[in-house]
Amino acid sequence: MEINIGSKEFKIDSPIKISDLLEKNKIDHNKYVVKINDQILPNEAIIVKSCNLELVEINENLIKKSINYLSKLFMEASVTNCFSNVEISIQRNDINDETCSIVFNSDNRVKKEELENIKKAFIELVTKKDIQFNYAKEYSNYYKFNLLKQKLNYDVVSYPSVEVGGNIFIVRFPIILDKYNIRTLEILNLSGEYFNNDASELMLQKIDFVVANDKKMLAKVVKAIEERRLRDHRYINENLEIFNIDPLIGLGLPFWLPNGAILKQEIKKFLMEKEFEYRFVQIESPVLGSKNLYETSGHWNHYRENMFAPINMPDNETLVLRPMNCPHHVSIYKSKIRSYRDLPLRFAEHAIQHRYEFSGSLTGLERVRAMELTDSHIFVMPEHLKDEFINCYKLIVEVLEKFDIKIKYLSLSMRDKEDKVNYYDNDEMWNNAEKQMEDMLNELKLDYKKMIGEAAFYGPKLDIQVETALGHEITVSTIQLDFLLPEKFKLEYINSDGKAEKPIMIHRGLIGTYERFVAILLEQTMGVLPLWCSPTQISLIPVSDKYIEYCKKVEEILHSKKIRCFISDKDDRLNNKIRNAITKKTPYIVVIGQKELDNNSITYRTYKSEQLIEISLEEFVNKIVDEYENRK
Repeated sequence: MEINIGSKEFKIDSPIKISDLLEKNKIDHNKYVVKINDQILPNEAIIVKSCNLELVEINENLIKKSINYLSKLFMEASVTNCFSNVEISIQRNDINDETCSIVFNSDNRVKKEELENIKKAFIELVTKKDIQFNYAKEYSNYYKFNLLKQKLNYDVVSYPSVEVGGNIFIVRFPIILDKYNIRTLEILNLSGEYFNNDASELMLQKIDFVVANDKKMLAKVVKAIEERRLRDHRYINENLEIFNIDPLIGLGLPFWLPNGAILKQEIKKFLMEKEFEYRFVQIESPVLGSKNLYETSGHWNHYRENMFAPINMPDNETLVLRPMNCPHHVSIYKSKIRSYRDLPLRFAEHAIQHRYEFSGSLTGLERVRAMELTDSHIFVMPEHLKDEFINCYKLIVEVLEKFDIKIKYLSLSMRDKEDKVNYYDNDEMWNNAEKQMEDMLNELKLDYKKMIGEAAFYGPKLDIQVETALGHEITVSTIQLDFLLPEKFKLEYINSDGKAEKPIMIHRGLIGTYERFVAILLEQTMGVLPLWCSPTQISLIPVSDKYIEYCKKVEEILHSKKIRCFISDKDDRLNNKIRNAITKKTPYIVVIGQKELDNNSITYRTYKSEQLIEISLEEFVNKIVDEYENRK
């Protein structure tokens, strides 16, 4: 069999343990592990079939994940020993460097008061550190093992097993025992989770916990997790009521509540004004496309696993929910003969699209299956390329700065030259595209990271990366060069000599999708939005019912100026009304009593300040209108 590690190819006569494979090729297995299809493997695993492996250095992040993974095994053993007929479920994306979790089924539901016994059993097991590797084929208690096989490249790898507390568990991540010095833990939550996130399946139980070397470090970790929870857009959403996801509608299919719709519309209005300023032309295209369209573009071959199942029509036509918009925009370009005078041609569309994400990876608005992308495709002549790239970058920076979005880094995503399957096989095209993009970035004097193997199948891209409250690195904006789709669709323009030439295509994602951008915006602002895009801009609070009529007068004046107000007229104490407005993160909180009525004035405080300021009603209206219209 043939085993590739990066660019090196090895011919092996029989199955081989990964540690032996590394040693045979003079690679220190104490410093490196390997991964297959993004699954990092334990060095005790045995390769039984030809495959491509990628070398991974054992760094601090991997060691943290290893510690948490071993802690997960100890917790699985603890629960198994404390309760009868426990079955352990494998989760997707369940190994990280901060928290641990296990999901399981048992004869009797575990109660919160029983968690202390589990903690004691866990401490006893980690103190003994009694672990023995073997290669048993019968594991103690895995729930629905067939699914487990599907997730672990089971046909290529024979996984080792480990005995912990008398239980045999499969080992699917590196265990670095000499780095394990855990002495204490905190159970964060006991909750329920459907098997494989499928509501038609059994509701299992889930324990979330964290581990540390001592109580001082544990307190620090728990505090950091709590701070992240408070910054999580899903937590912020509980008070702001921006979106909701109903499993009855479908996982990963968010709908915008009234507050969310206002926020999204205000952002869209701003973006469309910026696109008009930069001379983009708005277009609209259908959410469906034919299978033939995506076969021509290459998405059917390169992106099929992220597309929803095709829709077979009675007339033998096959339609697909579009996962991206470029083929549609290409078709619009082809709808008429183009001249060099028409270029650069900048199409923009805020387009709804659908991508099939695994249910386990769905995260609030951050990762969804239905989304609206702030998309654009620019068709240029070669001499336009640099100026258009710079203009795209300038536009993106202006937009992100308006929202004070903090960028973590810029990623120059390039192809893996050895990968002829996932990237279009044309070295000349790729070399030209990558060189041009790198030259433009250097001319702009931008710092960036080269990310090999992260390009789109049709060309290199510049991705603007941010970090979420959960520590995920995600792309917020992108600029991509494409020499391939114009070739595949035979795009042309007539040059000044009357001859046909191929344009170059630039893909531009302004803020990515509205869903992901709003998640980032809520997390980076902690939900404290500027007045111009806040769903409720002013909360009007009467001191008593006597002043409700004056509140209504103020609200009518502001409403006529398109300012969004809320009159807090329910029977409640004044302090509670103010506290509720603060909880909703309302930019301006206006308190109205006798003094304001007599003076035709208002007294306000902002969300960020407790200082009370009294000004005339006219002055206040002018101030708010100016702040809203000029997006201050």
